[in-house]
Amino acid sequence: MSDPDPLERGRLLEQQVAEFFRRHGYEVTTNSVLEGRSSASHEVDVMAVTSDPLMTFRVGVECKAWSSPVSKDVVAKHDMVVRDLGLNKGIVVALEGASAGALTTARELGIEIWGPDELREQLGDAAAAELGAGYAPELSAIGWERRLGAAEAQTMVDREARGLLGVVGRESVAEASLLWFPWHAMRIAVTRHEGRIRRKLRTRRIWNLYDAVSGRLARSSTWENVPSLSRVDIAAGHLPTLVKARTIQSDVHQAFGRYCEVVTDSARERYEDRLTERAIPLPAEDISIEDSSIVYQPLHLAVLRRKDSERVVAIDAHSGQRVPDLEEILTGHVAVVRRALNPES
Repeated sequence: MSDPDPLERGRLLEQQVAEFFRRHGYEVTTNSVLEGRSSASHEVDVMAVTSDPLMTFRVGVECKAWSSPVSKDVVAKHDMVVRDLGLNKGIVVALEGASAGALTTARELGIEIWGPDELREQLGDAAAAELGAGYAPELSAIGWERRLGAAEAQTMVDREARGLLGVVGRESVAEASLLWFPWHAMRIAVTRHEGRIRRKLRTRRIWNLYDAVSGRLARSSTWENVPSLSRVDIAAGHLPTLVKARTIQSDVHQAFGRYCEVVTDSARERYEDRLTERAIPLPAEDISIEDSSIVYQPLHLAVLRRKDSERVVAIDAHSGQRVPDLEEILTGHVAVVRRALNPES
């Protein structure tokens, strides 16, 4: 079966949205032409109205079956229509989602956006699949499973932006979205003398992570305690790998070689510090980087702005916790973050 043409896809989207509101007790009309307070006429794709003895609640829905995310202009225009018609709520339904700028504008204006995830939640998987909502080829990788929803993450961001008591230090959310953060995962064999009486050389393996954006943040665990990873889809967007694995590997090998060669305490301490920063356990007789791969961490990132300054808030969408050390790194690379959040700009 061939895909429906754009006009048919748009009509199907309006019908699905209208049926959703009917199932929830609303009286629904489609493609209504209404006169606003300004005397201008506006066409509303789906108008849903519900009433009780105390009040009437009217929702205006703009449906976009476009093949690309909607822009902030679409959101701003729908907000103008909602205000001119005196509606209680405005929704923009977008099969391919919305740009970062559109999401920011929607939050500021109080317009609700239904992208692919919301459509699957509201209409069901079958209806969303029929519409082809948000179809994109899967970009498979290895990483941590995403557990935190976008709404929960955004609540944490908004709380941080409000500052102390909601007044002191208030910032605006310039851009926000889920991005996958790249790490270099390296399996490292460390050989050292062990034992108190009969010291023997033993080789143990550790699992080190080096951030692939700045290359300076390292985390380590024993090979027996490797965190559970799974196959993940990073097609939603990821930060670029700015520091290559070979750069980190070269630095580790060079620092360890010098650590073994130098004879003065001050020189040895200098290379010990470099190796400690790379999460290499010392003392050691030999080290070997046996394997290296890229793994991805799901982060909900937001660029917060106050006057002329910007900073990045990073929430781990696997654990649900803020990640201060990554926030520091990403604030130093805020231009990279903004390009990844808003690639259309």
